[in-house]
Amino acid sequence: VLRTQFVGDEEGRHRLAREVSSLQRVRSRWVAGVVGADPWGEVPWLATRYVPGPTLHDKIVNEGVLSREEVEQLASDLAEGIADCHAVGVLHRDVKPANIIMEGRTPILIDFGLARVADDPKITVTGLLIGTPGDLPPEIAVGDPATPASDVHSWASVVAYAATGRPPFGEGNSMKLMDRARRGEHDLEGVPPVSYTHLTLPT
Repeated sequence: VLRTQFVGDEEGRHRLAREVSSLQRVRSRWVAGVVGADPWGEVPWLATRYVPGPTLHDKIVNEGVLSREEVEQLASDLAEGIADCHAVGVLHRDVKPANIIMEGRTPILIDFGLARVADDPKITVTGLLIGTPGDLPPEIAVGDPATPASDVHSWASVVAYAATGRPPFGEGNSMKLMDRARRGEHDLEGVPPVSYTHLTLPT
């Protein structure tokens, strides 16, 4: 549901309606699809398919890093899900371990609350920073508009986390994290070499 401060706000309802329209364009086995929504009800809401399982973040914290085979499967499946979104012009904009539910060994993208249709001019509002600092691509950290490459950068960050159990740009102060992303100062120690014959990157 919309947060309390947005309930009754016309722009908030229009924003939710745009998000619903964006999500309904995505058809992917790797994405939790919309099952219902009412942006104009007394309490505006959106419901997606329920995915049983822990987030990737919680799975790594509680069970440890994934094996090389599991990392490559995660990378491939998640790449396909992101590519399915991009194919219909939708950017996720907040791909991170907490927004991926592990349905068994299958990663499912959730929480498109930050999604925008790629050609929506509202994603370029000056001074608007939306996303999670440790997972933000460098262009977003410096205030440039998101592109499909932004989701690919976040995809790579997720894969590195699954392989090492560490955020590739470290932890701590948000400004420091964004500066490391901007400079490309990532820690990939422990990430296994990828078998590219088995991996298709998102476009």
